[in-house]
Amino acid sequence: MDISQIIIFFTIIFLEIILGVDNLMFILIISRKLDNKVKKKSIFIGLLCSFFIRVIILFNLTSIISIQSHFIKILNKKFSIHDIFMMLGGLFLIYKSIKELKKLTKKDVKFKKKKKKKHITIIIQIILLDIIFSIDSIITTIGISKNINTSIIAFTISSILLLFAGKQLIKYVNNNNEISILCLNLLLMVGLNLLSEGFGYLIPKKIFYIFIIIQITIRILKNTILFNRIVHYNKKNNKNSSKKNYK
Repeated sequence: MDISQIIIFFTIIFLEIILGVDNLMFILIISRKLDNKVKKKSIFIGLLCSFFIRVIILFNLTSIISIQSHFIKILNKKFSIHDIFMMLGGLFLIYKSIKELKKLTKKDVKFKKKKKKKHITIIIQIILLDIIFSIDSIITTIGISKNINTSIIAFTISSILLLFAGKQLIKYVNNNNEISILCLNLLLMVGLNLLSEGFGYLIPKKIFYIFIIIQITIRILKNTILFNRIVHYNKKNNKNSSKKNYK
């Protein structure tokens, strides 16, 4: 393996992790209502499905190329099969993000409803979205490398890294509604991006990254203000208690 192939290899891993984060966030959010054991299982199945779907699609490169060249006319506008996939995926993400955001804003949300059925439904949703994200991911990979073996090894490494990251993120997403809301806002942006891409209007990536930075900055500032208030309140209480003891 020469230097150029090594660079391509690590570039694919890096891109797969970035593209896989959206998928991971979606899996974490929709599996939030499940028990911890079932949740871990759902995340594992979701990421495993993502890996196998990508490998299957990768071995059918001609099919991937054809979905970009075959066009369907809708209201005098040409759409490729890839465009339709992007639009459907975008609409699905927008719908799910808004639905989950509504649930998070409601008080006393009841989660105890047919856990088995929910588990199966969640797995189906994960697989469907895996197909959408995988197509977009493979198209990006084809543009970088034509070597299937290199891509498969890169997919394997990125999937293992995402699986490890998923286990760590469960702790933070489970009991933190603010993190869940942040993830859902990002997924909503991803959905809007996929929808606009399907219609042929590309949203610059800079806007997406600026949105993420703003969201994270707001959260850091909010936590800093809250921490300072707690420190100030504790100091005030300590002073009052010391005065009482002195008297």
